[in-house]
Amino acid sequence: MIMTKKEEGIKNKITKADELIKNDQWGEAINILNEVLEEDKDNKQAKVKKDQAEQIMKFRNSDIYACTNLHMDPWLDE
Repeated sequence: MIMTKKEEGIKNKITKADELIKNDQWGEAINILNEVLEEDKDNKQAKVKKDQAEQIMKFRNSDIYACTNLHMDPWLDE
């Protein structure tokens, strides 16, 4: 199977994003995955990795000491 330069470039970017994720460089990985999605909007692998990275960033950046109801659950409010 012969890949075009565009496909090869996308594959290389996803590989680089994987390496950044392994090194806990989530923001840079998300930026690279956004570039991939600009080139190929239907790339499922990039979409899944980006969604996972965004969820992890969301939870890592939550200040657990600021509020005990981090996800704004109405049944926990008093």
